[in-house]
Amino acid sequence: MRHSTLLLAAFLSINIELDLTPLLMRLAKQAPAPVGATCGLKITGFRFVGKSAQTFDYAGETYEIGAEGFVELMADPRPRMTYRISGVAVAIPVAPPDQFGFVVVRLPVVQP
Repeated sequence: MRHSTLLLAAFLSINIELDLTPLLMRLAKQAPAPVGATCGLKITGFRFVGKSAQTFDYAGETYEIGAEGFVELMADPRPRMTYRISGVAVAIPVAPPDQFGFVVVRLPVVQP
């Protein structure tokens, strides 16, 4: 019985050490590099710049330039590239957006 007790004690005192570092390192090398979050929209909005109280139509709505001298509108996923001023359709000039994704549109001065 003494031998079986020693064997049992020896068996129960065995410690298993498992180092997963090589496995984790291998998996990290195989994982694709994370890609930064992107929106997919190239133009996030338009900044219409004009004189105070000047009005224009965009996407079926009428807007008035305030005292700040501009109106900022968020773009649809497929932004409309025309606006109307004094009933005349005007193409929004193709210009690179600023760092926030806004295209600046300078409203023409319309003589009454």
